[in-house]
Amino acid sequence: MTNKQISDLFIKLAETPSPSGEETLVAKFIKDYLTKLGWKVWQDKSGVKNDSEANHVYAYLEIDKKYDTYVFSAHMDTVQKLNDKINNAKNALG
Repeated sequence: MTNKQISDLFIKLAETPSPSGEETLVAKFIKDYLTKLGWKVWQDKSGVKNDSEANHVYAYLEIDKKYDTYVFSAHMDTVQKLNDKINNAKNALG
């Protein structure tokens, strides 16, 4: 990916509403994005356990069995102060 593609992806993710417990929109974006790239993507039902709509997203891409497998983990939610709004995700990039 180019720097611009990475920046554009970050901006799209940051602009997608995802307060804690309400990550459905960002989870769908991630699932759709990775699926289009050929990844196997699925979600669990973890939201049922914590009374939220937030389910974990898992993705797997096998390139060649001779290479090591790497696992990445990240939060999909954004944490904001009460009444704060993100006006422009580009501000986060400086």
